[in-house]
Amino acid sequence: MHRDRESEASSVVPVKPDETTVIATAAELIGRARQSVDVSFAEHTTRSRDIDELLRALVAARGDAVRVRLLFARSAPGRDRLWERLDHPAASGGFDVRIARVPLVDSLIVDGRSALLIADSPIGPQASVTRGAGVVGALRALFTAVWNGAAPAPGQIDWGDRARSEFAGRILGCLHAGMADELAARELSVSMRTYRRYVAEIMTALGANSRFQAGLHAAELGLLPVVGAHGAVPDASRGAGTADGRADGPGGRNGSFL
Repeated sequence: MHRDRESEASSVVPVKPDETTVIATAAELIGRARQSVDVSFAEHTTRSRDIDELLRALVAARGDAVRVRLLFARSAPGRDRLWERLDHPAASGGFDVRIARVPLVDSLIVDGRSALLIADSPIGPQASVTRGAGVVGALRALFTAVWNGAAPAPGQIDWGDRARSEFAGRILGCLHAGMADELAARELSVSMRTYRRYVAEIMTALGANSRFQAGLHAAELGLLPVVGAHGAVPDASRGAGTADGRADGPGGRNGSFL
């Protein structure tokens, strides 16, 4: 707090953009977090692994006291390794990860009070620490807006067992293809009511506001099934039949992905 008061006269402080200085600055800010840390990673960032380690230390020390949100660009390097690291106990309880659909810059926002920004410019990378309430508030509002429109990380989506995962993939394939409900239900051999219930659950799991958005998120995250030679979605396990002769999806009549 004393440092924050000292810096009020100069709310934007340039930071030497070399890797060592940037990570040391990030470590200082993260170490002072009390409520939240919001991080966005640019498409070609090289800093994600170092920041990840700093955040893990924070989660290990503070537990759920500090909320950590990570935004990754769709084609950020090392994304597959990130999904593997999300299985770590420290990550599962403290990290919330999403994939943004818009370009990002490397940024770190702590408690909505201070922010570290790293961005490319015509003269090379530029970095700065900002503590001005108005600027940091605007940055956090922008982060939240992008966050709300982003897709959840595949590693954080739990469809259930293998049969349900396959069935979810087939439904996502129908959504991505723009099939009408009646046609999709017939294709999947389930009742219309069952199909619509599963669609609603899948949309919730993907954080999608519409069926189109759910199909788009699924394509971006690589969740769509492989299309067969004649354009048909491969069959998944069939569940128990309903009164109208249609299957009710994996798990029987009361089956659920969530």
